[in-house]
Amino acid sequence: MLFLLGFLSAWLLWGLGWSEGSHLFELPADNPLRTHTLVAAALAVIGLAMAVVPRMFAGPRGALPWMCGLTLGIAACGLLQPISADSASGPGAWILLAILPLLIFKGRNQDPDARERSDPLPTLGESLPVALGGIGLGLALTAIATPITRMLPPDGADQAIMVVTFLGLTTLSLWLLGSWLGKQEEEREASRLLICLCLGGLVCALSLRSTASLTRPSGLREVVGLVGLDVADAGTWAFDLLITVVALGPLALLSGSLLHLAHQGRMFLALLAGTGVGIAIEPLISEAFTSPDAAFASSWPTIAVAGGICMALVGAIWRPQNLTILAAISGGLALWWFAPGPAPVLKAWVRFATQPEWVVEHSVGEIALTPGHEGNPRVTLDQRALTGASVRAGIDAKILARSAKDLSFAAEIPSALLVGQLDLPRSLGLIDLGFDHADRTAFFHAAMPRLEKELFEQAPAGRISGEILTPGSAWKRMQDGAYDLVLVPAIPERTPTLPLLTDLPPRTRVMAWLDGGAAVARMRLPKRILLVADGVFDLCVGVQLAGADRDEDWFTPGPAAQEPIALQRLSKRPAAWPNLYRALLLERCAAGEEAIDDAQPRADFLRALATMLRAQKPSNPFESRAEAFEINNNHMAELAATVHAGASGRFVEETVFGIARVLVEKRRVEAIQDYLGPISTAWGRPLELELALAAADIESLDAQSALKHLQGFVTSDPRLESLQEAAEALLGAQEGPDGD
Repeated sequence: MLFLLGFLSAWLLWGLGWSEGSHLFELPADNPLRTHTLVAAALAVIGLAMAVVPRMFAGPRGALPWMCGLTLGIAACGLLQPISADSASGPGAWILLAILPLLIFKGRNQDPDARERSDPLPTLGESLPVALGGIGLGLALTAIATPITRMLPPDGADQAIMVVTFLGLTTLSLWLLGSWLGKQEEEREASRLLICLCLGGLVCALSLRSTASLTRPSGLREVVGLVGLDVADAGTWAFDLLITVVALGPLALLSGSLLHLAHQGRMFLALLAGTGVGIAIEPLISEAFTSPDAAFASSWPTIAVAGGICMALVGAIWRPQNLTILAAISGGLALWWFAPGPAPVLKAWVRFATQPEWVVEHSVGEIALTPGHEGNPRVTLDQRALTGASVRAGIDAKILARSAKDLSFAAEIPSALLVGQLDLPRSLGLIDLGFDHADRTAFFHAAMPRLEKELFEQAPAGRISGEILTPGSAWKRMQDGAYDLVLVPAIPERTPTLPLLTDLPPRTRVMAWLDGGAAVARMRLPKRILLVADGVFDLCVGVQLAGADRDEDWFTPGPAAQEPIALQRLSKRPAAWPNLYRALLLERCAAGEEAIDDAQPRADFLRALATMLRAQKPSNPFESRAEAFEINNNHMAELAATVHAGASGRFVEETVFGIARVLVEKRRVEAIQDYLGPISTAWGRPLELELALAAADIESLDAQSALKHLQGFVTSDPRLESLQEAAEALLGAQEGPDGD
């Protein structure tokens, strides 16, 4: 029965632990404060359920069945479901409440004298140290797990295997402690257990040291190399399992000790409630102890130290004897002695990781300012670019232009709200589109003044006027109709829940963008979406959440795609999945387009492009994106056939132009001439395709044909001038000094 209770507890906790934000300003990431609070409340509810059946926990291993059920339940919910499956905690909570009377009845029948005997509540002296140990465990566990999770993909698969590994180690620790301590006399048992808990500070210090080494590329390579892994395996089940054992293994031993100490009666409630409090207050402490103006602000080592000290004090409060007090002092001092200082979490898979210039820790992740392309700084969230990434500059500009397309300004001062970080390209883009004022907000709004100071240091005149607002203030101004456009740029690898916006003025257009390289295909999408591509590399989904209808190149998504289960995702390196996610999204849109009259050619184009993306393989990390992208003749023939059959639209053109740029860089002369030549003729000789054909002619030493392709264009594109010079030089070399 306790096994079933543990399984239902896992159902409840998983549904709450990875719930995503649904409010507009939670689009970029989850809300950790809300999530942690819900988990803390769920732990308290589970503790109350345990408290009503105290005699079922009798014996040194009374909580073992519950831990086994909890571990297997988390494994089933987190690893055997689709990667981004919606987790519903409601059924687990109702079933948990429904079986409580049965548990109470069973617990009473196990002891015939239970009706005559009362089970007194534990005294304050008994419950206080257990609750304090739970608070310390919650703080230390959450703080130490924080930098580890930032190294991994931001979906639930990696977090699930980390939680399952930790719970499995805790269950093993509880079983071994029960077997060992069950054979000891009562006093010796308590003495050994308390000393173990008092040394919790020392064990926590070891976990801190291990975690600090894992956040450095060199230290991580050394650890994973011991078992034959590589840092490129980050995000696979073997990698996640290893770093969890190294970083959280000592804390699992302490967790088993606390469970053994609290196995009697209602002290289990004190332990779970304390752990919930520690988990709930960790985001509050993190934000309170980090200053956006600091050059480096990272609080996870400090929080872990506080948690370790709490656990080290358990024995001293429980049995204030000389030995336990000495052990508690030793454990606390060990934390301050061995604990590492603040350190950024660097990308382990980059050979020479770039040291950030400025770092601030937020409850949603580590926000850093790092040197970017050509010396321009960029802002990252957990080492994933929010601004300034040269590889995403093209898609970012297209997103901005498509969001403001055909926008009529209703106010005297055209105004916009950017839900994200403002940088120089976005600021100049907004000014070029006619905006005179742009407010900005985000979950990290407190850090924005410092970030903008650094981002606009070289070009202060390029910053558009506007204010930095809290999400609440921005929402109120939206409702008052202060903005013509509300823009939410895509955040790499994030799949938030889209909000339902009502009661907004008709003049306000709200555009939210989602990264096509994330699991967008499984999301609930509206009937019409936009697809914006930067060639074949980046794909974003645009959703208009509010505003007047407009004429656009809309796509109709079909039913939500079926995703692989989390274990399948963990079987491959994360680098292999963005193209698969894009393929799933394109296939979903193709299914929706097939239901529309005269849209079959475009649906066929989407399926052909999805086939091309599915065929991509991991490549040499030192290759450029174009060099690593594989395009065979069969894929090109299929794609070209759909274009000749009538596939058209802005997305089709952007994709074909991107393929042309890839083929030019790969120097695929025959493919350019055979497949892109007829398309260029059919489309009226667009510049992008004519440039590709001219480059192919130069590669094949046909200077006259190259110059024909370049005739008639008046543009400032530097590629045109470069190709003209190359073709003229080639022609001059072929004719010789006498013009022959």
